[in-house]
Amino acid sequence: MLRFLFWNLNGKDLQQRVAKLVRAHQIDVLVLAECSIPEKLILDTLNV
Repeated sequence: MLRFLFWNLNGKDLQQRVAKLVRAHQIDVLVLAECSIPEKLILDTLNV
C-alpha cells in the first residue's frame, strides 16, 4: 500500500520535521504546498 503525505508548509522552514515524518511513517509520495525551501535542500535532507 502506498503512503502519502501532503503538507502545506505556509512558507515555513520545516524540512527537518518533514524528513522525520517521512522516515517514521515510511512515506512513498510527499507533496508539499507553499514550500519556500530550495529543492536541493529538501532532497538532501530526505536522503540522509
